[in-house]
Amino acid sequence: LSAAWATTESALSQLVHLQSLDLGRNQASALRWVQPVACARLVSLSLDGALCRTADIRGPVLQELSLNSCTDLHHLRLSCPDLRALSLVNATSLVAVDADVPALRSLSLAGCLLLPTGVVSELLQGVPELESLDASGLPRFLQLIQDAGEHGLPSPGPSRGTPSRGELARSGGEPSSQEHRARLVPVLRALSLTCTETVENIRRAGFPKLRHLDLRDSVFLKHATLLHTLQNSAGQLTHVDLSRMKFGDDCVDVILAGNTNSLTELRLAHCRGMKRLRANKLSALSYMDITGCTGLESVDVTDCPSLRCLAMDDCAAVTSLCVRARALQTMSARGLACPRELEVASDR
Repeated sequence: LSAAWATTESALSQLVHLQSLDLGRNQASALRWVQPVACARLVSLSLDGALCRTADIRGPVLQELSLNSCTDLHHLRLSCPDLRALSLVNATSLVAVDADVPALRSLSLAGCLLLPTGVVSELLQGVPELESLDASGLPRFLQLIQDAGEHGLPSPGPSRGTPSRGELARSGGEPSSQEHRARLVPVLRALSLTCTETVENIRRAGFPKLRHLDLRDSVFLKHATLLHTLQNSAGQLTHVDLSRMKFGDDCVDVILAGNTNSLTELRLAHCRGMKRLRANKLSALSYMDITGCTGLESVDVTDCPSLRCLAMDDCAAVTSLCVRARALQTMSARGLACPRELEVASDR
């Protein structure tokens, strides 16, 4: 097998114009030859499922890197100045990341269950332009954000390009709480915390440019915490997914009232705590999913000129339904009982 990979290395090293390479689920350690030679011109590289404990990837023009399901990976080193997207989904053994990726825009750490908060904080400090972060299931992530805002970042020690707290103190440059927070979440626009249990401190996390909020299945999130988060994000959210969560009507009211001109997609599937839904005068809303909201009794969707799709299957308890959306193209209402009040209208 090693001889076969040596032949592969020799052959691929001749492909000087190779820009995209996918070696996912190969059982040999592809990184043996990728590390020293193959990244010189690569723009996109996928090594999903690679069997390796350490990875050292240098890509001067690399922009996309996927290491999903690399369950044996413990230590990752990256030197990729143009990298825009890094996916480490289900790298369940990853404990150390040494990354020089200043241009990173999208980062997925979903399922990196062993990644220490100190490593996460150092990684986030080095990506000032990060816009999309998936921290689904990442332990203590929001505690990290809170600590950054109140006490400064926990640090794993001095690292390349990052002065230690002692060095900062000696130079009189101890950073403020605001500076710490700005370094962690400067321009974040999309945040996914699906199935995250430790989300109590989201209320204190500052995400001034957040547009996409995904909290699916975060059933441990307390009602007051969610309400506070939605209030802080009012006027800027475009995509909200709270599917399979437990909350009251007041949370939905805050979403709808606070984002009347920005909200384009709303997913509330299987939110069984809802009793009523009043979506009025939402100028940008184009998609709404309330499938499986078995406690929902009243639905009022009016003056939503951009709404094109409404999904409300299995809402058997609805007794009052009013939908007036002139652009509506698709509506699914399977399992709907005969409501006492019914009005559905769109432009012909």
